[in-house]
Amino acid sequence: MKNKKRILYGVLDWGLGHATRSIPLIEELLKAGYSVDILSNGRALMVLKKEFKSRCNYIDSISPYVPQIQSKFWMGGFIVSLPKQAQAFIAARIASKKIIQKGNYDLVIADNRLDVYDRKDNSYIMTHNIRFETYFFLRPFFNFFTYLYCSRFGHVLIPDYEGENALAGRLSNNITFIPKKMLIYLGIISRVKKKNVKKDIDYFITLSGPEPQRTTLENLFLSQIKSLKGKIVFSGASPEGSKVHINDKNIKFYPYLNKDQQEDFLNRSKVIITRSGYTTLMELAEIGISKAVIIPTPGQTEQEYLGKLSEKNRWWHSVDQSDINLSEIISNLKEFKGYSPSWKTEKSVKKFINIIKKHI
Repeated sequence: MKNKKRILYGVLDWGLGHATRSIPLIEELLKAGYSVDILSNGRALMVLKKEFKSRCNYIDSISPYVPQIQSKFWMGGFIVSLPKQAQAFIAARIASKKIIQKGNYDLVIADNRLDVYDRKDNSYIMTHNIRFETYFFLRPFFNFFTYLYCSRFGHVLIPDYEGENALAGRLSNNITFIPKKMLIYLGIISRVKKKNVKKDIDYFITLSGPEPQRTTLENLFLSQIKSLKGKIVFSGASPEGSKVHINDKNIKFYPYLNKDQQEDFLNRSKVIITRSGYTTLMELAEIGISKAVIIPTPGQTEQEYLGKLSEKNRWWHSVDQSDINLSEIISNLKEFKGYSPSWKTEKSVKKFINIIKKHI
């Protein structure tokens, strides 16, 4: 490729899921010979820098405001914070617009960074959540808002399947307010893969999601972790965090795991205990894990819906954070069968890169 096509890839800094699921896509873009600039913020940018090092250029740009709500009434706090969110979005859009104009990019891809778009004909938004789970009387408002932000992009890339086997259920399917021609279902995308290794870890506790609830759950687990018997690995999912000392030779704590470590521990563990974030569920599906306990972030309606959907379909056991008792919640995992994806990441990534190659 004589003159490398330039791509700007924006990633939302809300937990680490958007960053980690973008890793296989960015990797494929680099393999195809494209020049990739990554625009993000905070922990997400930190993770992507560690992953790609000098292979990408990095832009630390102001992020749209994400409400940091401790209360379980997350949606109420979210609504109250809407004016602040709107103000922050305008500031983020002004910053990203300047970056895009200066960079003269051939293509712009945004994983839930609603402020990162250029022209409709060269801008893609990636999201699985194009239908909000909220109070029924607020759904028309949020659905219209979703249509407004998606209309600024030419296409919507959905890391899920169309139809009955959708991992995200109605969050990603039967969309009537966005033109069907804009929707592209890629399939699940995971940075980790299945490995044929011995399962020599009894419990793998791996956190994810935004603060302050990440720290709240970490502290809750630390107060109960010794009630579990056997070999335990605990990942705090905090790249900047310090190591927590646990005086037990059977428990190993890691502030953050890179891709290879996460993949290794997921494959070696008999039971997984984690959040019900969508990226985490895609990792469980990719590896074929059935014995898992998923814990929705309190009041975060998307995760609560995914937890209920999983429980209903007997994929993975969903437990409210307020009901966590580590010595009891793993007693009925035999009832769950895991999720069977229509296809896995390898095919999803091929679909993605073929779309990009057709465009530029």
